[in-house]
Amino acid sequence: MTKFFATTFACVLLATASTSTALFAQSNSIQNEIVVNGKYQKLWDKGTKLEAKGLDSYAKAQKDLTEASRNVLNAKSKHDTAQAKVANASQDFRQLTSNIPYFSDASDAAKWAEKVNYAARSWAKNDNRQDDGQSDLSKAIKQQSKAQKYVEKAQADIDKGRALKAEAQQKSIDG
Repeated sequence: MTKFFATTFACVLLATASTSTALFAQSNSIQNEIVVNGKYQKLWDKGTKLEAKGLDSYAKAQKDLTEASRNVLNAKSKHDTAQAKVANASQDFRQLTSNIPYFSDASDAAKWAEKVNYAARSWAKNDNRQDDGQSDLSKAIKQQSKAQKYVEKAQADIDKGRALKAEAQQKSIDG
């Protein structure tokens, strides 16, 4: 399962990097074919600069989003694993203490007490891990949300830069 997640994340990272590189290469090849009047060159340059900044930010933001998504999965797994262990330990403890057997031998009573103690410690330990997992999950979700906003902002910069370039081109064509 871990190998699957690692392979999946590697594919996502490669796809992210290749997409941004392809977008940047595509925008550069289009730039070379378009002629803009000197009157609108500043607008074109501003759009080009904003688009390049957006493409660079987009690649970084996508990388951060991929890492944040991985952190969410890890925290969710930690929380869920601890939650399952809490349920098992709680059930073991309740089962051991629901019918307290009669002991005729002190060593049997001590063994039973050790089992009860182990179940109680396991329950408490995993309850703490579950709380830690929930805390980690909340932080990871916030980090993921923040990373998603950076991706959206970068995309907005790309779109705005392209719009400025299109405006400069259109104004040059219109005269």
